[in-house]
Amino acid sequence: MRRQCTIAAPIEFEGVGLHTGRTVKMRLLPAAESTGRIFVRSDVEGRPEIPGRIERVHTTPRGTNLASEDGVEVHTVEHVLAALRGCDVDNALIELDGPEPPALDGSALPVVEAIDRAGVEPQSASPELFRLNGPVHFREGGAELVYLPSPDEFRVTFNIDFEHPQLGMGTVSEPLSHFRDRVAPARTFCFDHEIEHLRAQGLIQGGSLENAVVFSKEGTLNEEPLRFPDEPARHKMLDLIGDLSLVPGRILGHVIAIRAGHAANVSFAKELVREKAVEEGGLYDIQRVMEILPHRYPFLLVDRIVEIEIGKRMVAIKNVTACEPYFEGHFPGQPVMPGVLILEALAQAAAYLLYRSREDFEGKMVYLAAVENARFRKTVVPGDQLRLEVFVRRLQRLSRISARATVQGVVVCETEMQAMVVDRPNSIGASK
Repeated sequence: MRRQCTIAAPIEFEGVGLHTGRTVKMRLLPAAESTGRIFVRSDVEGRPEIPGRIERVHTTPRGTNLASEDGVEVHTVEHVLAALRGCDVDNALIELDGPEPPALDGSALPVVEAIDRAGVEPQSASPELFRLNGPVHFREGGAELVYLPSPDEFRVTFNIDFEHPQLGMGTVSEPLSHFRDRVAPARTFCFDHEIEHLRAQGLIQGGSLENAVVFSKEGTLNEEPLRFPDEPARHKMLDLIGDLSLVPGRILGHVIAIRAGHAANVSFAKELVREKAVEEGGLYDIQRVMEILPHRYPFLLVDRIVEIEIGKRMVAIKNVTACEPYFEGHFPGQPVMPGVLILEALAQAAAYLLYRSREDFEGKMVYLAAVENARFRKTVVPGDQLRLEVFVRRLQRLSRISARATVQGVVVCETEMQAMVVDRPNSIGASK
């Protein structure tokens, strides 16, 4: 019988962050059942917590960075998350006095060894298992990832394809049970010709031959030899395991990755969560949306719901097509979605969340009461897909909501809203 696990005793590390270059102390602390893996910024007032969940991913520049709802960030989380996942640690607090875990030797091995010394403590509750009934095939740019169902094992197969004489093409495949010995020791790597450019971008400020393998055309610049002939492929597997640990629960299945990096890993993880929602009936298509929202063509601006936490947050989609009626006059020959309609789409998404957050939503109506601090960052044009993200800040009769709209990860609009739930007039009603 599987059980949730936490670490049996606190673990402490100190070192330099790979990208920030800052010296950081990190403590891994036991946590209660169903807590999950949570980062705690002890250097920030209020000790904000950043859950290690896919919806908290902020950016992915040569690593995976998370952010709290208030914008407090933690960078390069994938190695410590991979170590926890590889040791079946479901619940832990990861306390940092800086923005990034220490790089240590560039692998997950020091964390795994420390966890083994401290011990893993089984808890009473069963772990959440993440398993899909069918395959998922995902492509983004030059990357390709596939999920294949498996009843009782998590396995990763990774294919690399670098235009470099020392790496070239290669494939590795390992079950998670081999993580300690066959994946965790693999170190992060880069190429010598990249270093100046990466540092100019503010990355690898703490990188050195002590925490990364550096490849030249002739070989490596490190004194320590490669730990595996295919160490880069194994490290890419480590990164993928860390990124996929942001999915809720222990994944069971076979994941095959080709030329994938952090951005594709994260997008794939989100796709898996969406597929899980479809299987569980938690994704709401346009018919389900119309059962709740009273809006109708041409003013219904929510096509489907892809993520929802009742009373907390929601993500909806609006597909912007060239057939939108407002494009005929806004503007002829250069169609741009009016900013006020982007706000309306966000308001409708917020209304849906407020409806679903009430047990008595039947016979109720949501009216927008205020729009504050609205900012438009980028135009929206035909062919764009608006991702409408809404967060409940206060859930009352007069509720407060934060909202933002993005297109391909770029914020196009953000605002604060207040909305009021009132009795619906008898003359208004959604058709069933």
